Amino acid sequence: AQVVAKLKDATRETETPFGKKDSVVHFGKLADAFADVADGLQHAHSKGVVHRDIKPSNLILDDEGRLRILDFGLARLEGQEALTLSGDFVGTPAYMSPEQAKKQKIPLDHRTDIYSLGATLYELITQEQPFRGKDHAETLSQIIERDPRPPRQLNGRVPQDLETVVLKCLRKDAGDRFGTAEAVGQDLRRFARGDPIEARPRSVFDRLGKRFWRYRAAILLLLLAFAGSTTATVLVARARDQARYDLYVSNMRLALADWEVGSVARLDDLLDVHRPEPGDTDLRGWEWYYLEGLSGSALSLQGHEEQVRSVAWSPDGQLVASASLDQTVQVWDIATKKELRRLRPAAGFLHTQEPRSVSFSPDGKRLAAGSIEGSIIVWEVATAEVVFRMQGHASLANTVAWSPDGSRFVSGGEDHTLKIYDMFTGKELVVLRGHTTTVRDVAWSPDGQRLASGSRTVKIWGASRVDENPGEP
Repeated sequence: AQVVAKLKDATRETETPFGKKDSVVHFGKLADAFADVADGLQHAHSKGVVHRDIKPSNLILDDEGRLRILDFGLARLEGQEALTLSGDFVGTPAYMSPEQAKKQKIPLDHRTDIYSLGATLYELITQEQPFRGKDHAETLSQIIERDPRPPRQLNGRVPQDLETVVLKCLRKDAGDRFGTAEAVGQDLRRFARGDPIEARPRSVFDRLGKRFWRYRAAILLLLLAFAGSTTATVLVARARDQARYDLYVSNMRLALADWEVGSVARLDDLLDVHRPEPGDTDLRGWEWYYLEGLSGSALSLQGHEEQVRSVAWSPDGQLVASASLDQTVQVWDIATKKELRRLRPAAGFLHTQEPRSVSFSPDGKRLAAGSIEGSIIVWEVATAEVVFRMQGHASLANTVAWSPDGSRFVSGGEDHTLKIYDMFTGKELVVLRGHTTTVRDVAWSPDGQRLASGSRTVKIWGASRVDENPGEP
């Protein structure tokens, strides 16, 4: 993931691990690096193992400049199903192959890794993912239904042959992709050497044929509609009714799967689709009413791409803030179940930083977060504007808290210290030392005159320490 971030930030004159960005040398070295990844996948595939979660964060650049594959935690033997017994997805949505995204209990083989490898390389040469919807469901729908934009439309410096290799990896039908990871690596090395590649772009007729086959049912319905005959009308009506029923069955399965993973927000949407309008046939069975009963018992807010490490309520109980390893702080409106603000790295954090702790001010107008690298950021909630950015601790800012009157703010860090700041000026007031291990939590007394902090021991700091001079307790 850091490699992707560095390439996104780089200008064309910036030196990257693969040479100057978007230069001929850059694309050649990138192809060589991904050929090494393909070799690693080929070795796993030869043992009957499918990784199933190839993505940028599972690739690491070693000291020799070679990409290595991490995290075989989702790997299974070739031929095992794409879902767990509970119906859970296996893999990361943005990099899933169409056969994974269809969420069917079908065997997966090594070609799903070839697709994910292509999706990852696509992102590195364009700085955009092949498909990105407003949520996981829309992303998966795009993966199944749409073709990716050619990389050269997003970055005109991408060589034609490299685009051809990537797009062959991303073909919808597994049989149209490279047959093996070894074949991917060989074509990438041919490109890097300047030799002709074996992959060929899909012809216009091939693309039209694939699209016709993919949408054959809809095209057939259109032809029948134009026929205008009574038979065609009856068939169209039956097809429409069957389509409604098929959608109902599919949505009930998705709703149950969402309930099992805690995604209640989409569960409600899936149920609402099938509330009948006047004159419509009511398709709802006992399963619909059963799921409706379940949906009222929990609320799930989904939007982060990585684990959430800290959450906080606003004082009025209307908002919740969440800090995640995806380098964002998100603010949620509980009444609407929607994301209200997304505070990204550009709004205060460096790309290498991750927010680890988050806290609202007593009036709910400001939000503070501590990062893995020790800095403290304070935002205006209404505008997402950065108010203060304090250097903070030498390493992880593990916990943060506002004083009851909102005039001061304390953070506890991995450097064994507590730091108190003036929230009118953003200046550091006091450094409290005495802990011998990481400060895990801090809390103000109700009158704001004392502090409690915990590591291996609990320390109570009096008013003289909190308000005045730093020093040893």
